[in-house]
Amino acid sequence: MSRQPLSEHRSALHYVGATRKLGRRPFFGVSMEQQARQYRKIIHLTFSPQNSRSPVMCHLVRRYDITFNIVAAQTTPGKEGYLTVEIWGEEENCKEAIQYLRDQGITVVAARQHVTRLDECCVHCGMCLALCPVNALTVDVATRLVLFHEEECTACGMCTRICPVKAMQSDVVGSVNGIGASACR
Repeated sequence: MSRQPLSEHRSALHYVGATRKLGRRPFFGVSMEQQARQYRKIIHLTFSPQNSRSPVMCHLVRRYDITFNIVAAQTTPGKEGYLTVEIWGEEENCKEAIQYLRDQGITVVAARQHVTRLDECCVHCGMCLALCPVNALTVDVATRLVLFHEEECTACGMCTRICPVKAMQSDVVGSVNGIGASACR
């Protein structure tokens, strides 16, 4: 059985059609450079037992044309939910999506993000260099080692997604109930 290309997949067509009706372009197919320029925010969400089973993340994608990444999730025995997510897309869409969450009775708290490098894990492959929009990662020509200038870093997180050994870590400060920090692999 052959696999269908993404463009022929029913849900992909539905998504493309829905975004075109709204006058937006679909996010998949956007280059890494364009993604780096997108508005990004990490937020902590607290769901009450009444709204913890609602498909709000699905609504965010469909209604506001944003992309999200679940950083951490937890549900208590009383069915209260905690979710730390990174959202990105057009700034206006992200702000409208956050307001939608608040309108649904979900507590939204902004998280602070800090990127660090685990020097013992870094293999100095340089994959992160091309993605850093502020040149916080450079190569020392003499030693051929990748240098991380933490004071220059804006914590966009692009390097954390591309690093093959997970030496670049995105630490979410102020996480809800202790969830939200990345683990090194």
